[in-house]
Order: sequence, then C-alpha cells, then structure tokens
Amino acid sequence: GEPKFCGDGAATFPTASDYAQTAASADLALGETYTLCAWVRSVKPDGANHVVNIGVSGTIKVGIAFFGGVSNPAVYAYNGASTMNTTGVFESDPHTWYHIAIVIKAGAGNSQIFINGIDSTASHSQSFPLSGSPVLHLGGTYSASPSGDWEGDLANVALFTSSLTEDQVRQAMRASDYGSHATIATLEAFYPLSENFNDSTGNHNATASGSPEFRPNRPQLPRGLDLARGAAQARC
Repeated sequence: GEPKFCGDGAATFPTASDYAQTAASADLALGETYTLCAWVRSVKPDGANHVVNIGVSGTIKVGIAFFGGVSNPAVYAYNGASTMNTTGVFESDPHTWYHIAIVIKAGAGNSQIFINGIDSTASHSQSFPLSGSPVLHLGGTYSASPSGDWEGDLANVALFTSSLTEDQVRQAMRASDYGSHATIATLEAFYPLSENFNDSTGNHNATASGSPEFRPNRPQLPRGLDLARGAAQARC
C-alpha cells in the first residue's frame, strides 16, 4: 500500500556544528515520570551519536542516542553517567525513519525504550530524574560546550509530562501533528520541526546554532509494520 506519513517535514542537521537548544527552565524539571519521543532518521549511525537530550548545568540527564557502529548498532537512553540500552541488534538504516520513545518511570530499572512501538528495553538499573532548570537540546550533545555531533533528520519531538503506556506510545507514533499528540497526554513541549524550532505548546522555543535546515523529509512508518507482532495495523 501507500506509505503512511507522520508529519509535514523535518529538521536536517547536515554537519557536526548544527544543533538547536532551549533556554534553561524549571518547567522542564519533570521528576521521574515523563516520556521523550521523536521520529529519527540517522545518516551517521557509527560511533556514539546523541540525537535529543535534556541536561542541567552542562550534564546530560536523559537523552536518545545511537551507538555501537554499523556492526552492532543500538539505541540507548543516557543519563550522563550510564545507559539504558535496547535489546539485541538494532538495524539502523540511514534511509529509514524510526520512532523512538523513552518512557521514564520512577525508580531504578523501570524505564523503557520503544522502537516503532515495540518495547525493546534491555534489563537495566538506571533512573533518569529531571530537576533544577534543564535545557532541551536537539541534534547533538548537550554539555557545557554544546555540539551537533549527530547528522540526520528529526521530526515530531514530543515531551510528555507522564509515563506513557505502550498503547499511548503507539498513538504518539501514529500522530502527525501537535493536535493529535495533545490528545494522548499532557505535553510540556512539542517540536514539529517542519519549518522552525518553535515549541507548539509555546513553552520552550529553541534557538539554532550553525546551519540546520528544514526540508520536506516526512517521517514515514515502515512498510508492513504490524504492531505487537500481529495486532493493530499502524496508520497515521
């Protein structure tokens, strides 16, 4: 059938100097119950490449990243000291969009990583609390000297104020805009990234560094995606 698109475009970060970042805000201190998700297409899957992260005072507290290289690719959530990894081998194709969601729950070892709506979490003992006045960083690594060390396309970055259920993660994957995301759960921030770095909630607009671009590279559900190994068919 026809491909199912989940957005109107994407921010492209063509070089390692391109990224966008918000101002520090106590409103981003969501404690231990929140969800960060995004559509990602990485054109540089080798090495350790941060995609979206939230940090405080120069240290990452939670973030989505690729690591392991093409021989053993994976996705991890990083809290500035240790990681929550995906299970098995994640075949990161630079021509393919992936919906990645990290669902943060209170307590060590309870958080989850979903790839294309499927729980792909390896056993772990990490926690990812957000306190103080965090910064949200798009397209690279947040630090005292932030950078854009990831290259690829990014769209529909959503930060929910609660720990989404599996069904809600799948709803977020199929949602195409701010309105459809807002019906799932309360949003602290949402970035369509189709034409600027503005937050659709009006809370946390980001400022670009370098020369990121906006292109009609629309997030696309994988053809034949069958959630829950044979349950609901995904449609945007």
